Amino acid sequence: MCQVNSEPMLYRRGHLDVVLPPTISDKMSTDSVSLLEGQKAEFVCVADGIPEPDISWKRKQHKKKGSHKHIRKQSKCIILLFDIDRSNYSTSL
Repeated sequence: MCQVNSEPMLYRRGHLDVVLPPTISDKMSTDSVSLLEGQKAEFVCVADGIPEPDISWKRKQHKKKGSHKHIRKQSKCIILLFDIDRSNYSTSL
């Protein structure tokens, strides 16, 4: 607050928002997964920032083969890929 001592007293208030760019936690996020066909794969991405970042997964190949489920929690996004086989394998970003 800025203040001028006068009659009447004058003042002006200011507001400061501090933002932090998003960062991905390498320690808490999934790098790669090896599994057998028919198993479920789980990939986790954890990120922090102010404001809280919007996290999502997408597949590099835009084909939606196989079943999957997104789970979003505070600063975390999990993708579950079910019944993995060689025909629905692709890179997830």
